[in-house]
Amino acid sequence: MFDIGLSEILIVAIVALVVLGPERLPKAARLAGYWVRKARAQWYTVKAELESEMADEELKRSLKDSMADLQQTLNAHQESLQQEMQALDKDIQQTLNQQKEELQHEMRALDTPLENPIETKAESTTESTPDSESASRS
Repeated sequence: MFDIGLSEILIVAIVALVVLGPERLPKAARLAGYWVRKARAQWYTVKAELESEMADEELKRSLKDSMADLQQTLNAHQESLQQEMQALDKDIQQTLNQQKEELQHEMRALDTPLENPIETKAESTTESTPDSESASRS
């Protein structure tokens, strides 16, 4: 903090002994020590509060950065999930349309009457008979 060497401290001690005298020097030294201790304690308190504030600011900044990263990640995942959902929806729609077409084709096949070979021969003979009668009458 201060660049004070042993020689400077020795000079200050000799001057204090000459100025204050041997009777008041111990009391003055105690008082000076008290104020130095109090100043140091105050300095350490201010230093600790400043470091705490800096740590709090760093923590806040770190949390904001983490929240921003998390938000970006969530947005990316949301977009990918939406794309997947759209692809699945499209696939389901295609499958449903295919099954609908197959079902409609099967329904049309069921709606057409089945031809019975016995009935078709009987119908053809009855149909040919009236025609042959009308031909013979002419």
